Amino acid sequence: MSRTFAPLTGNPNLTTIQPYIFDDGWGYQDAERARQALDLLAYIGDHLPLGGDEITGHVTGAATWEAVDPTKAISIDGDNLGGMTIEVLFFYKTENAAQAVQLRLRNTTDGSDAAVSTSSSSTTLVAQAAVTATIASGVKSYRLEILGGATHAVFGAAFLRIRKVPV
Repeated sequence: MSRTFAPLTGNPNLTTIQPYIFDDGWGYQDAERARQALDLLAYIGDHLPLGGDEITGHVTGAATWEAVDPTKAISIDGDNLGGMTIEVLFFYKTENAAQAVQLRLRNTTDGSDAAVSTSSSSTTLVAQAAVTATIASGVKSYRLEILGGATHAVFGAAFLRIRKVPV
């Protein structure tokens, strides 16, 4: 199976696709439509997984944060984000409502929190989206950590979403 597309053109008439003509203008309106489309695709497109799932439980100990999956650490250069915003999509639950669960994106290089979820005692999966992460300057390592308790298992996962915030 092959797919063919009509060549791009500077024609502002979006109902008619014409072949590319040398020196045909491609104006700012066309560039803006393309930018908006690419931004939307990037926003709803691929997310970067930070590990975790709703099957593997953690008994972290009282007031102890632990890595959900130490192998899923990600390095981000905060100086080269080019105006992009990093959002964290948190998913979490607990096996017993007597035990609260909370997630955070931890900057392990500096020992600071980039994003923290709300605390929940829900035994069904909670989705908390669009928590903006505070990304430090320079190349830093980040990982997902979970906070539970010493008795009941807690479950969590997260994804990073990178987007450009319109001005």
